[in-house]
Amino acid sequence: MFRFFSLIHRLAIFFTMVAAAMVLGLGMLFLVPTERHFLELDRITLQDKQHLIENIVVNTNSIDDIPSRLRESLNNHHGLSVIVKNAKGDVLFKTEGFQPPATLGQR
Repeated sequence: MFRFFSLIHRLAIFFTMVAAAMVLGLGMLFLVPTERHFLELDRITLQDKQHLIENIVVNTNSIDDIPSRLRESLNNHHGLSVIVKNAKGDVLFKTEGFQPPATLGQR
């Protein structure tokens, strides 16, 4: 099939194929570490929120104050859904509109 093309056309096709393979390879080379980086940033952010909630629960004088303190602290964290339960499984705080995923097991 390639014998019908001139040498210049064959070289142009070869160059295009090599360039496309290089671009796709470099794209994959950067895509994987970038995705890992953003997952790590998400994990760090969620750990930060977890530590914030733990500090509020531990340092609150009364169980009745926990919902108001958590609501005040988490008010500006849009898109964050939280449910806080005590050791018995009673809900101490739940963000408005919280819908737990069906795939998570009970703790």
